[in-house]
Amino acid sequence: MLALACLMQLACAVASDLPSLLVAMLARDEEQLLRKHLPLWRDIGDCFVLGLDSRNQDASEEIASELLVPKPAQVFHFDFEGFGSAKTRLLQECHQRFPLVHYVLLVEPDMFPVVSTFHREALSQRESVYAIHRSGKESRGERLADCVFRNDGLWHFKFRVHETPVRRAEGSGVPERISDTGWSVVEISGSVRDGQSRALKVRDELRLVKEDLKDYPGHPRLTYYAGALRYDLAMELREEGDGPKIQALAKKAVKVLARRSREGAGSEEHTQQQSAAAYFCARSYLDLLGNNQKAEQWFRTTMKLEPDFLYARVALIQMLFRQQRFSEAFKEAVDATKLGRPRLRLFMDSGPLHVCDIPLLSSKAIYYMYINATLRPELQSHPVWPQRARLLAASAACELAGGDSAERS
Repeated sequence: MLALACLMQLACAVASDLPSLLVAMLARDEEQLLRKHLPLWRDIGDCFVLGLDSRNQDASEEIASELLVPKPAQVFHFDFEGFGSAKTRLLQECHQRFPLVHYVLLVEPDMFPVVSTFHREALSQRESVYAIHRSGKESRGERLADCVFRNDGLWHFKFRVHETPVRRAEGSGVPERISDTGWSVVEISGSVRDGQSRALKVRDELRLVKEDLKDYPGHPRLTYYAGALRYDLAMELREEGDGPKIQALAKKAVKVLARRSREGAGSEEHTQQQSAAAYFCARSYLDLLGNNQKAEQWFRTTMKLEPDFLYARVALIQMLFRQQRFSEAFKEAVDATKLGRPRLRLFMDSGPLHVCDIPLLSSKAIYYMYINATLRPELQSHPVWPQRARLLAASAACELAGGDSAERS
């Protein structure tokens, strides 16, 4: 069977001048999602590798064998010890089983491809790694993800959770700037992991991050997640009413995040994590510690670090509204509009905030300025005043609540 698969793989590889592609994923008890998505992936890849967690109890293996015909496909089983080691094993199996294929695309059972975006010409420069666009349940808008790897057996993943790829030969991670394939995938709800409580998942991730920090003390990525996950866990525990525990988590989160925000950046990922650390430091003060002054300071720090990371600006405007500082909120909304469309990020995409939240908040700021007799002259003399109809139209075209307004309102 393996020999036949290799022959078919060789035929795929030489039949075109374009790079060949292997689609690979890990799964555990995801039969329903595999039934739904594998037929779409069959049209994308030349061959397939599925890694099944040894705890798997459903018919995932049989489903893969049935639905991927006539494409060559291989299934292996592994003992789960963390996401990093599992993905490392997956890439190793891909190289061993299909060594002639040029690239491996790592996806998950809850993802499906936007087929029209997949063009092999995107891989023509034969770089070591490429990014794809991910959207759906994990984020509003799109984010870039390093998911396409050269099938050379040199990749492995560091960390048990929030894993990062590294090339063995060079000892380095992905390049600071990753070429974008333009390929798009969408994530939907319905995986086994989605059935777990949010607090349980955050606790588990935080535990794994703490374990990784023992092996990689002070690592920028791990430090960021050690702070952000404490904030997330404290937010989840608010319903339980354990005040002392929430306060302890929040204070620790602030300490870790403040330190991470002051550390030098480097790669694009670390730069974005630096500003996100400042943002979650602000949120910890605002949502958990009740210190608006500190929250505002950290929101403004975030805006200085990364001006088009709109989460901080949107949260600041909302806070200014609550404090009835309408003129200042109006100024922040105008400044956000002037920034134009934000860059596509690796996580926490600001695109939906630019499209929906900023027009909504700008319209709201205009309303508050207009109904205040003292502020109305300032508004009517501002260049934005003649554009109010356009802002209202943009707001009407948005979802009822977009981006951060939906998450934090």
